Amino acid sequence: MASFRHGDDILAVDVRADGAAFSAGPPHRVVTGRFTAGLDRANYDVTPDGQRFVVVVPSSDNVPAPQLTVVLNWISTIGDRLRQR
Repeated sequence: MASFRHGDDILAVDVRADGAAFSAGPPHRVVTGRFTAGLDRANYDVTPDGQRFVVVVPSSDNVPAPQLTVVLNWISTIGDRLRQR
């Protein structure tokens, strides 16, 4: 099975490879919904058995995203603080 996204749909195609022969069935809708847009990569994944999809959906809350603090060169900062004690 191969899957791809088209608008609000995730579609799948059954594929078969037998030696040098390759065939693909018609696309069929797997799931429809309002999903978060993926920019340069897929924003969904499929379990190895092809039975479940994990999809990123927009938040239904109007809650702001949590703050993320990035500390650069933190090892030397800790050393400086320890020396000040």
